[in-house]
Amino acid sequence: MAVSLKKRHTNKQRNNQLKRILIETERLFLRELEDTDENDLFEMDSDPEVHLYIENNLVKSIAEIKKNN
Repeated sequence: MAVSLKKRHTNKQRNNQLKRILIETERLFLRELEDTDENDLFEMDSDPEVHLYIENNLVKSIAEIKKNN
């Protein structure tokens, strides 16, 4: 199952993100985590396929995401 974490952003949201970008390449930008990322992190971190090659447990709630980040 492929999970797309892409979102459409308004210009204002994009400008705010640019202020928090840590690393940027042609294909990727790395920014600080935000509270609004919780649902996307939960979707990714509760997917068994994501955990096939890493040795940590699936999360079962958004509360776990909040606790770990």
